[in-house]
Amino acid sequence: MSWSELERVVDDVEGDSALQRALKHCRSRKELIRAALRLGYRITQIDLLRAWQEEQRDQELGFSWDATGCRTDCSWFGFKIAVKPRAAFSRTELAQELDRNLIGNRMLFGGNLLRQPAFVQLRQDNPEALRVVSDMVGSDEIMNSTLFLGTYPGLTQDMLDAEIMKITKFADSTDTDSATN
Repeated sequence: MSWSELERVVDDVEGDSALQRALKHCRSRKELIRAALRLGYRITQIDLLRAWQEEQRDQELGFSWDATGCRTDCSWFGFKIAVKPRAAFSRTELAQELDRNLIGNRMLFGGNLLRQPAFVQLRQDNPEALRVVSDMVGSDEIMNSTLFLGTYPGLTQDMLDAEIMKITKFADSTDTDSATN
């Protein structure tokens, strides 16, 4: 089974409550494979193992993905990537590595707007002009951990593969460096 076929299975199941009910009873990989085969999907133990390994690798690299599991249509100008707090590298270090390799990237342009100079000044000059309803911890986390990878329709598959390889190599090398220190 190809990766795109496995993605199709996931998309089908997510969008069809009857399929969800049919697969809900599965308690093991073998049961899932048998049920999927009965439904006409060609899934093997190897397919599930590869998907699990890829998920584990993503978690080990120190990145966090959105809840869709990266099955989203990204913006035409940037793909958001967030560095986990416990990663062996920071967002700034990743951005510097991307810059060294001529891979377009930008910090999240808004971040926590309350940290922007105009809003800091507004809070000092006229505190009633601005109402804040929480401590904005999530906004701070996003501001400090997120960057955009540049995207545009002219990127070829080879260019995207090179980006992925450079990021993976960087993450692997920093993980190795932190393990030896």
